[in-house]
Amino acid sequence: MQFNERRRYPRIPVKAEIEYLQMESADAELLVTASRNLSIGGACIITFKEFPCGTKLLLHLKFPDNSRVINAEGRVVWVRNLELEGKCLDSVFELGIEFTNIPEEDYKIIQGYVASKLKDSL
Repeated sequence: MQFNERRRYPRIPVKAEIEYLQMESADAELLVTASRNLSIGGACIITFKEFPCGTKLLLHLKFPDNSRVINAEGRVVWVRNLELEGKCLDSVFELGIEFTNIPEEDYKIIQGYVASKLKDSL
């Protein structure tokens, strides 16, 4: 499956621990997962629950080498089944999350983290 590249910001592969909660849902539960990649504009996360595009999520991110929890609001902009060794996994999903609201201090931490990882990869 081909996807058109529409990213505005460079992404880095990072396995950050993420707690997330569906906003505007009376029966929302706090779920825990990991990210696949991250940019200053959003993240790709792995979930066992499919969310439709447009779903608003409250996210708490914790980077592997930083004890500070980053808080952000985001919305699902794409969803696809995770593929492993060429096989589609029906009950595991990748979600593309666009950050829609993030405190300035947390934004600066993400910005610095991404910049340092990009610099390290050169």
